[in-house]
Amino acid sequence: MSTPICNLSRASLKDVPKLAEIAAAAFNNDAHTQMKATSPKPGSFVRDMAQGLRMWINTPSRCVVLKATNDSHGTIVGFISWGYKGVELDVPLLQSEVGSDEGGNEKGNSDPAEPNLEQTSTTTDQPQETPIQGADRIAELERLTSSHLADFQKRIMPAGTRCMYIGGITIDPVYQGKGVGSQLIRWGIEQADRNGVFCWVHSSEAGWRMFEKLGFKEVDRLTVDLDAWAVRTPRAEGCDGWGQYTFRYMVRQPAEA
Repeated sequence: MSTPICNLSRASLKDVPKLAEIAAAAFNNDAHTQMKATSPKPGSFVRDMAQGLRMWINTPSRCVVLKATNDSHGTIVGFISWGYKGVELDVPLLQSEVGSDEGGNEKGNSDPAEPNLEQTSTTTDQPQETPIQGADRIAELERLTSSHLADFQKRIMPAGTRCMYIGGITIDPVYQGKGVGSQLIRWGIEQADRNGVFCWVHSSEAGWRMFEKLGFKEVDRLTVDLDAWAVRTPRAEGCDGWGQYTFRYMVRQPAEA
């Protein structure tokens, strides 16, 4: 068994600003995220990511958000959202916890409806003071990807299914490639193997190879031509287009006892 790289513990509402900040930094080079960000107002990614994280944290009976903390200085360096159905997780990480949001409002655990993975997407439902050029095109792309994911969820998780799934995983760019992501994923894999259930993930372009190394296999995909939906070309020097982007749906079967 490998030596833990970071301390893993359950995230609370007070961690949300830091987690959203890490996500914004990590997705700075993700073509799909950056293309969509050319339309929404500045700051919408962080705002919507924070909203999604609060929803996950406030649904302890169906998901757990784990944060990875660097023991040497106590800094959060990454996180993962594990959803689960019909699975009993280890008790220590699910003990009742009360945190506070950015406004200092104390909140405890609630039990809303089952989380929708797309609630952590980068589009926003906030009212706009003025129309944004090209926003309709990007909103239509969001509807396309959301519909495709929702269809897969219905097929992979029909009523009565027992499984675990990754709603999101993000590592601080400074700590990427150091095994933090693998440690966060392995935590859930061990839980799934103990319960004899499969895991699945809706992977970004950057993440699928890590999942593959940990036993996930592609079972479906969605490839989109980002330039067909883009409002403007990338700002990067020498780059005249966004190119194609592939979302991979990957499944890992439980290890045999």
